[in-house]
Amino acid sequence: MHPYRILYNRGVTRLCHFTNINNLRNIFSQGILATSLIKSDIKNVTDPNRYDGNLDYVCCSIQYPNS
Repeated sequence: MHPYRILYNRGVTRLCHFTNINNLRNIFSQGILATSLIKSDIKNVTDPNRYDGNLDYVCCSIQYPNS
């Protein structure tokens, strides 16, 4: 099943990606990339320990609307 469909079926409407403000220029020009896809000369990793070891993925938090 496509990841979008999984999120839709669960009612997820927002994802939040945390990053350092210094990364915004690269995000605006290249998009949000997994750690393994970021060029080493511009790499500014938010989570250098990445305990899950999944460097080919992007971490996001599921967000709920504030009431």
